[in-house]
Amino acid sequence: MPDSIWPPVSTAVNENRQAARIPASVQGRLAYGGMHPGLVGCDVLDMTQAGVRVETFARIDELPEILTVEICGVYNRARRCWAEGRQVGLEFVFEDTQYLDAM
Repeated sequence: MPDSIWPPVSTAVNENRQAARIPASVQGRLAYGGMHPGLVGCDVLDMTQAGVRVETFARIDELPEILTVEICGVYNRARRCWAEGRQVGLEFVFEDTQYLDAM
């Protein structure tokens, strides 16, 4: 008898997340700095406790690896995991454990 796996693992190709996606339908913003700071609106397509998948309102040619994502007035640092066209996968970056307690 096979060992049970928890949490359940998706059988989809290239599916690396450990938590199930939760569909979302809210707007957010991506903010990034550097030599050419930017602020881009986005739709949050789905989310997990570890990150989000968004679709930007404009194509972003060079999105930095680390940025800030704002969703419903909550700001989180995030790392870009992938980008394809206007869709971007972001993993939350918790720089201080006190933020984990607030979630």
